[in-house]
Amino acid sequence: MEEMLERAATALAYIVDFKRENDGVSPSHREISQAVGYAGGNPSNVARLLDILEARGLIVRYGPKASTRCIMVVGGEWVF
Repeated sequence: MEEMLERAATALAYIVDFKRENDGVSPSHREISQAVGYAGGNPSNVARLLDILEARGLIVRYGPKASTRCIMVVGGEWVF
């Protein structure tokens, strides 16, 4: 479980940085998978990380749950 929490923290940092660099657009499952070091890019692994972040109130997903392009970082703000 500790490894999963570490990867979730890495994923959150990546999501924040990605959104800053891309005008608020969220990264894809594949991009998050590569950022946290998952080989093969299994989307279910990334979904579990996003579930952890959402359960802890750090992100909110909106729209279709399958889409990582719909992630809001709680407290995050991007100016367009």
